[in-house]
Amino acid sequence: MQATGSVRATDLSYRKLGNLFREQINTSRLQFADLRYYSNRQQLMLACSAIGTTAKNRLVTMDLNRREDLGERWVIADRDNNESLCMRKSADNILIPEFGDAAGQFWHGDQASRNANGLGYTFEWWTHDSDFGSLQPSWRGRKKNLRFVALQYDPRGSVTHTLEIWLDGELRQTIQFTLTASGPTLPAVLPITLGGTTLVNTIRRRATGQFTRLAVRGYSTGSDQDVSITKLFIGAELAEEGTQGAVAA
Repeated sequence: MQATGSVRATDLSYRKLGNLFREQINTSRLQFADLRYYSNRQQLMLACSAIGTTAKNRLVTMDLNRREDLGERWVIADRDNNESLCMRKSADNILIPEFGDAAGQFWHGDQASRNANGLGYTFEWWTHDSDFGSLQPSWRGRKKNLRFVALQYDPRGSVTHTLEIWLDGELRQTIQFTLTASGPTLPAVLPITLGGTTLVNTIRRRATGQFTRLAVRGYSTGSDQDVSITKLFIGAELAEEGTQGAVAA
């Protein structure tokens, strides 16, 4: 592993990972995996094989930037082949990750452009399946009617962002939002007021259906799209009583 500075082993291992590795990667081929520490970003990167494959097509990254308050954060990517993961010195004398694919082509990591050979990456997020009982205890386990969804975002560019509405485990509705590049973007010069000068709310879009539990998937797939979703608004009411409410995730 190439690194500058030091990170104590206890900082990395005191949290339990559960079945993360057994569910995501082919542990029988770990002897062929590459492990590197990207000190400039405080990220530990593992290039390995996904379950059921021999190609090194899975990149597992542990982000240590906010380990004091959030702990380590894990990102799993399957966009590229990472047959060889190494570090190379950039023009400004920083060691950055370099990815070699199965065809012998090497790709620079940590680049400003958000594409690989002109093809975009998929930006994706999920909310957990919830009955909103943690926010409205009286709603736990009860039928609800969905009324609207909306987004809050940092306007970095013009992007089409799609929401999938999953009610009780079934995909029931797909809604597209157009996120614009209006207003200043982060980073911004202090002092600023978040929500007033940087963050933007979309209009409410009508969403329908009755549910006990709801989950939402959001994604964008375009080349060079920069997406930063800060909040999801969901409007719903109890089906039997008509009691309205809104939650933000």
